[in-house]
Amino acid sequence: MSTTDRVRAVTAYLGSCLLMLGLALPAPASPSPSEGSPPRTSTTRGPADARELEGFLDGVLSAQLEDFHIPGAAVAVVRGEQLLVAKGYGHADLDARQAVIADRTLFQIGSVTKLFTWTALMQLAERGQLSLDADINTYLEDWKIPATQPQPITPHHLMCHTAGFDEWPLSASVPPEKLQPLGSALAREIPARLHPPGEIQAYSNYGAALAGYILEQVTGTPYEQYIEENILAPLDMRHSTARQPPPPELAASLSKGYTVMGGLPLTEPFQYLQLGPAGSVSATVTDMAKFMMAHLQRGRYGEHRILREETAERMHHQLFTPDPRLSGCAHGFIEESHNGQRVLTHSGGTGVVNSLLVLLPESDVGLFVAYNSGGKGNLGEAASEVLQQAFIDRYYPAPVPPRPLPMAGAAQRAERFAGSYRFTRTQAATFQKFFQRNLDTNVSVAPDGALLLSGSEGVPIRWVEVEPLLFQRAEGWPVSARMAFREDSQGRISHLFKEANAAAHEKRPWYEGRVLTDVLWATCMGLFLSTLVLWPFTAVLRRYKPEDPHAPPRSRMARGVAVTTSALGLLFLPGITVALSSAQPLSHIPLSVKAMLALGLVFAVLALTTLGFAVRAWVRRDWSMPGRVHYTMVALAAVAFIWWMHVWNLLGFRY
Repeated sequence: MSTTDRVRAVTAYLGSCLLMLGLALPAPASPSPSEGSPPRTSTTRGPADARELEGFLDGVLSAQLEDFHIPGAAVAVVRGEQLLVAKGYGHADLDARQAVIADRTLFQIGSVTKLFTWTALMQLAERGQLSLDADINTYLEDWKIPATQPQPITPHHLMCHTAGFDEWPLSASVPPEKLQPLGSALAREIPARLHPPGEIQAYSNYGAALAGYILEQVTGTPYEQYIEENILAPLDMRHSTARQPPPPELAASLSKGYTVMGGLPLTEPFQYLQLGPAGSVSATVTDMAKFMMAHLQRGRYGEHRILREETAERMHHQLFTPDPRLSGCAHGFIEESHNGQRVLTHSGGTGVVNSLLVLLPESDVGLFVAYNSGGKGNLGEAASEVLQQAFIDRYYPAPVPPRPLPMAGAAQRAERFAGSYRFTRTQAATFQKFFQRNLDTNVSVAPDGALLLSGSEGVPIRWVEVEPLLFQRAEGWPVSARMAFREDSQGRISHLFKEANAAAHEKRPWYEGRVLTDVLWATCMGLFLSTLVLWPFTAVLRRYKPEDPHAPPRSRMARGVAVTTSALGLLFLPGITVALSSAQPLSHIPLSVKAMLALGLVFAVLALTTLGFAVRAWVRRDWSMPGRVHYTMVALAAVAFIWWMHVWNLLGFRY
């Protein structure tokens, strides 16, 4: 799971942190430069001295645990077939004062599990048991993925997150008593297919779990057992498991997970993941070092192989990129570029613990780190990215690139990029669409024509156009970061793509703009509130006036319908918000949410009835002119609110 947005939020911290580390820690040993020659950080590329590396890691990890209030962490670094450093920091269990031990303490590694799933799929492919280009429905016996797009989904699409699925509507973690068999859970909640396969990346836990289920169907073996027999055992990963929870002999060594509230760590229970093949593995960092060695040695670990050499090389080759000028996705690995180094990574998180695996294939170097907490304010979710960049800057130094200059005419074209962009890891086809819009990326134009990108966290970041539709970061860290836009068939901007992010950003249509929809909602609520405040007051006044003999007999009914409509409109969004938040973690769509959605349909019927009464009032000249005007405004607000609910998938049972 990408932490790009959180990295942006702590950009200022990173700069100061890395600078302090550079000043505090000695550089790797190197000969003194001759007079007049530029200084060099090291004579060789990559870590070579285990003691020096350990000192560097001690500085970074100790600072992170203190600054982010993280109770414990562990890290391992390998080069070739050598384990350079494996070390634990802090505590695995604060109450028991149990220290983190690199070769004993297990961490839930979250989405790094996917690398085991993709490795297993490559094993099946090289054995001829599965074709990476075949329709996945070929391997699904009891149920099928609906053919709502012209092209079928293939295992290749699952591996690079381009199957086109909407985000899965349920929570990743569930109480243990709610855990279902994998196939049942996948069949019960099949997300909508929003895009043709192979076009748009949308990081998908459902897609990875589906790959694990296909593995079960092809081999006739439960996912956890297959991983144990075909990956963990050959790699001698004795302190790792894909089972939930870990078996008793390993559970005693499992690190606790912690959230931090008010500066105090709170113990969290083991995170049971419904989509196991997307995140169920628990492992020690020394075991993960063996997994990294196998990939760096092209499928070999010691005398054992988990992949043929050609298969491992294929797995590391780029499989998809949204733009040839950007890094993309290999066969399951996320592709990045730092300081001129091609880097293959995958991060993981369960909502409590966090991890990151980093491979530098050209140097045969790998790094794995795990933290047992997101830390204070969850800013610690970015800790692994901090470590990765500090590691690369130290052992693969590169000159700081110059600030990019905008290409000719960039300022004149900038306005076409402005707007809100929906993150494709959010739901677009269900009622939760509205509640996830805070993850949008908003693009605006600076006075000088640069683009300003802002999201749910952090200050806006400046970007400048350096090639047509290609932008480079103009400030902050890292300055070499790039992003690209895409045009649709009519030349309009449709998508935004960032590097090191296995998801896209779709430009929202004008009618989903935050200002428009928020102003419309506030206006509707104001008019609804006016009926509940003004009409009871006028009703009291009417008691002291002679009754109008010409008052239409249905005027009371009309007002009653409008008042009921207004009350439902005022209650709808707070009601469904409370119902949804109280049902977390969302293992199913609760009755309370369904009841609120049904209430929305009742509102829609009453709103149209209110509109009918408004038309009737004008035709028959019911009430006074101000009364008719106000009633009509309330009726129009009710109809506008129906449209608002439709835009955000809140009208009807969309789940």
